[in-house]
Amino acid sequence: MQFKIKNIFPFLKRLLLFVVTTLISCYNCSAQQKDFEGIFSINLEKKISRSFSIGVLQQNAFNQNLNELGYWFLEAGLDYRLTRNFTLSGAYRYMERRNRGNFYHTRQLLIGDFTYSKSVKRFSFSMRARFQNMYYGDLLETDYRAPKLYNRDRFTLRYKINYYLAPYISTEIFFPLNNPVNKSMNQVRGTIGFFYQFNERFKTEIYYQVQQQLNVKNKYTYYVLSLNLYYKL
Repeated sequence: MQFKIKNIFPFLKRLLLFVVTTLISCYNCSAQQKDFEGIFSINLEKKISRSFSIGVLQQNAFNQNLNELGYWFLEAGLDYRLTRNFTLSGAYRYMERRNRGNFYHTRQLLIGDFTYSKSVKRFSFSMRARFQNMYYGDLLETDYRAPKLYNRDRFTLRYKINYYLAPYISTEIFFPLNNPVNKSMNQVRGTIGFFYQFNERFKTEIYYQVQQQLNVKNKYTYYVLSLNLYYKL
C-alpha cells in the first residue's frame, strides 16, 4: 500500500478540526457536571522477540478537582507485531474505582486491540480499534451488574520535531455493544499532548484531555491533565 503526503492532508485536517472542536465546545456544556482530573501512570515494556513484547501499566487518577483518588488500576498485556504497520494486543486490567457510596469497588477488564500505524516523513498516524469487556466484581463473575462490552476507536496524529520532542493530537470514541437501550456513541475524548524522549529506554508523555459523555443520564465532562512515564526493560 503506497501513501503520499498530499493524500493524508485532508484526513489530518478533519482530525485536527474534530479534536479542537471537542476541546473548545466542552467548555460550554452547561447541562453537564464538570470535574478536573489528574492522572499519573508508569508503563514498563520488555521485548521478548522481534514480534512479541510484554508490558505492565499502573495508573492512578485523582478527581473531584484532585481531592480524592477516583480510581487506580494495574494492567498486564502482550503485543504481537503482525507486520511493520499492523499490531495485535491483548491485556487484562484490575481496577478499584470509587463509587457513589464513597468506597472502592472492583472492576476487571479484558481488552483486545488492533492497531494500524504509518509514518510519512515527520508525520505518523495510527488507528486503533479496541474491544473491551468490563466485569463488576471479582474473578470475572457477574456481580450487581452484567458485564459491559465496548468498542473504542482512537485516531492519533503525531509530528516528530526532533529525536526528543513529538507533539500529537488524538480523538477517541466509545460505542456500547451490549446495551439493550442505547447503542449509540456515549463518550468522546479529545487530546493534545507531547512525548519527550530522554534516551532509547526512557520517555515521558504529558497531555491535556477533555472527556465528554453523551447520550447518558448524569452527564459528566472531565478536564484531564496527565503525566505518564515509559521505560523499556
